[in-house]
Amino acid sequence: MQPGDTVVSTSGDIVPVLGVFKKVTPAFGSFAPVRLRAPYFGLQSDLVMAGTQRLIVGGSDVEYTFGQDEVLIPAHHLINGTAAIAQPSKGTMTYYQLLLPENEAFVASELCLESLFIGRLRRRKDIFRNTSLAAFPRNLLPEHAATLNKILRPYEAITLAAMRAA
Repeated sequence: MQPGDTVVSTSGDIVPVLGVFKKVTPAFGSFAPVRLRAPYFGLQSDLVMAGTQRLIVGGSDVEYTFGQDEVLIPAHHLINGTAAIAQPSKGTMTYYQLLLPENEAFVASELCLESLFIGRLRRRKDIFRNTSLAAFPRNLLPEHAATLNKILRPYEAITLAAMRAA
């Protein structure tokens, strides 16, 4: 994947990729990868991702339980030994994030994932130059409005996963 490629958003639109950002981190602690296990969340096979990657989940159970069409779930909130487990790793992990024009959700491996959220970072020159986006021209960066979706807490995420498995 590279800038100029396209992805399919959850609304079915074709969206251009503005940037692909690579981050190499230690593979433990808050940077430890998470293995999402099939068949939870519609997966056909297990999927390993960054613990901070947010899944976008919707459905009647979400609407009934949380009063919203969709919610955001950080992958590490799902670790419970069933729906997700900590992925044992040594050394480092390389994670990639996609920057899209809006803070769109895109489809990857049967899941709806949140793209990189940068808020209004381009307005903060002092902070911007110390980020991994510093090589990107500031005037070409989009501005992302804050998400309206609820971000689930760990116990809410685990409860939702258990409800979906039942």
